Amino acid sequence: MGRTDEVGQGTSQEVCTQGLPVSECDDRRTDHECHEEDQVDSMAAFFLQAKRRGIQAGAARIMYNAWSKPARKQQEVVWKQWRDFCGKQGISHFSMGIGEAVEFADFLFTEMQFQPSTISSKLSHLLDILQTEPRPNHHPNVTRFLDQLHKIRPPKQINVPTWDVKQVLGMLESEEWYNPPHKEAYSKLTLKTCMLVALASCKRPSDLGLLSLHPDYCTYTDSSISFFPVFGAKNRRKGHAFTPRLVLRKSENRKLCPFRHVMFYWKVTKDREERADALFVTRRQGPATAACAKTLVSWLQEVIEQAGIQASGGTTRKASATFAITAGASIAAVMEAGDWAQASTAFKHYIKDLPAGVKQRIHEQTVDNVQAKNLGNIQV
Repeated sequence: MGRTDEVGQGTSQEVCTQGLPVSECDDRRTDHECHEEDQVDSMAAFFLQAKRRGIQAGAARIMYNAWSKPARKQQEVVWKQWRDFCGKQGISHFSMGIGEAVEFADFLFTEMQFQPSTISSKLSHLLDILQTEPRPNHHPNVTRFLDQLHKIRPPKQINVPTWDVKQVLGMLESEEWYNPPHKEAYSKLTLKTCMLVALASCKRPSDLGLLSLHPDYCTYTDSSISFFPVFGAKNRRKGHAFTPRLVLRKSENRKLCPFRHVMFYWKVTKDREERADALFVTRRQGPATAACAKTLVSWLQEVIEQAGIQASGGTTRKASATFAITAGASIAAVMEAGDWAQASTAFKHYIKDLPAGVKQRIHEQTVDNVQAKNLGNIQV
């Protein structure tokens, strides 16, 4: 059933391939059963660990469904990497101590050449599966090791120029995009609606994918539509699991009104086959499944490029925040829309290339509100 290891003085005890005494091995598993566990995917591993910790299947299912699809994909990727690492090291991949955490981080850093920030994310995803408490990645020795990796290989600063939002809006306001030819109507409605919501909300493309039309997460009137937060946003943190509610209101400019376009897009797509609850659904024929973050980025980039601008679809958050501040929006309003905890973060990474007059207004606003909403110590 297993191999025999030395236990104590002159005694031996049969253990399974996981290194557990047969008496402690779940339901006296055979070597074949343990080998099958070696081949499980990240989802099966999560439920197996939950069962071992006395968590009922229903509760475990709720916990698992709380993660977004992109998070689950990341879990599957790092689980395969961890399993391969454990196979080479000859250790169990169903547990992780402080030493294993450091060794795995070193493996990802030296052999797979990942950036330290990526390694931290991978450790977090992996420990979500293993459900190890206390989490080794929070141990001072592990955090010091990760901090040193940051010093050895500091993150690359990529300065992406802020593109002109007015240039994109000018194109979307044109007759070609407001009344397109019939064969292009659905495609352009999808692209335009996605861009207008992105610019109005300062949200990441991945967060646009979390907007839901389900009655539990969406309410609307004749003049506004409100999207309530769905768990899974990138910037969720302790004490802040959900992003702020998004409210789109009817505006006078029909050609650029996000509310009108969202309602019309909903009307056009609601009868599609197996339409998902997500606001944005795939354009291809067949079931209307939720558009993933990668798809939403490609839609936004398509609009940007058609406006004659060379930029990624992931830059809309930066462009919209900068445009809002330039147009006169308050720092507090932009921070709330973009869900930034610190104004310094918003201005360091997102709000760029501001005119001198706007910089002066921001400076005065910061002085007046230095105690409010973490507005102090920002560099413009």
